Amino acid sequence: VGFMLYDPLSRTLHDAVINLGKQTWVSVDGGQYQSEIITPAINGIVVPTISIVLATLVTGTLAALRDRQNVIRSCLNKEACTIKMLQETLVHVCRDAAVSHRRNTLILLYRYVGRILEESVAATAEELLVSSRIEPRDLNPAESEMQALLEYFYILDEEGEGEPCVAANSIVSLLSQLNGHRCDRLTALQNVFPVIHWSVIALLGSSLLVCFLVATDQDAMRFLDGLQLRMLFGFLCGAVSSTALLCVDLSQPFTGFFCISHAMDPLIKLRRQLQRDLQTRVGVEPK
Repeated sequence: VGFMLYDPLSRTLHDAVINLGKQTWVSVDGGQYQSEIITPAINGIVVPTISIVLATLVTGTLAALRDRQNVIRSCLNKEACTIKMLQETLVHVCRDAAVSHRRNTLILLYRYVGRILEESVAATAEELLVSSRIEPRDLNPAESEMQALLEYFYILDEEGEGEPCVAANSIVSLLSQLNGHRCDRLTALQNVFPVIHWSVIALLGSSLLVCFLVATDQDAMRFLDGLQLRMLFGFLCGAVSSTALLCVDLSQPFTGFFCISHAMDPLIKLRRQLQRDLQTRVGVEPK
């Protein structure tokens, strides 16, 4: 695209500079003298400054987004392991309890796994348009089925149903760990860059392209080295666009080339297992 658009963009910029600058004289050397005057300022001050700032921002952005993905993946794996341990503990504790108690505990755990999958599902363009997906900023770590499960377990303990003491401490510890993992995951999901951050990066990248067009704004260079200039401009556009694509890809943890959607596979299997347990142990079809 940059290769094809170099000529029209260069002519457009050239005409815009002449019109905006109200130039009252005509260059007889094709703009070569103007280029020789302005090139040291562009190559010596403007381009290095923009390049350093852009490189610093892009480096920090990519590192932060990659670390964010790793944190989310780690939290999902920890949550899956903790939920599995919690499931086995609850089955052991409630083995002598009434069917209704076993059903309610498994349903709460099943719904919590569904909540994790819903919070981690990738948003498509259609979903964003209809706002059917919960935005990361709206996620509340304090709202989950774990509180209801803890309250329900205390009720069982007061009624004397289930294993006391050691099992109770284990369940409270597992719930505390699960809440900690959930809090870390939601914090990472909510850790997004503001619009001004992306606007600055886009502005700096566009400035580099404009600097190239200004530095090559002379008739002789466009006539003699048109192919080479189009190739160089295409390379520059490719570098800027590929960097932007990488940032956009990493900003969505569950889509793109760096997606971590496979980290949800253990949770999906665990949810199916909970569904089978509800069907076989208590005869309930979960919704």
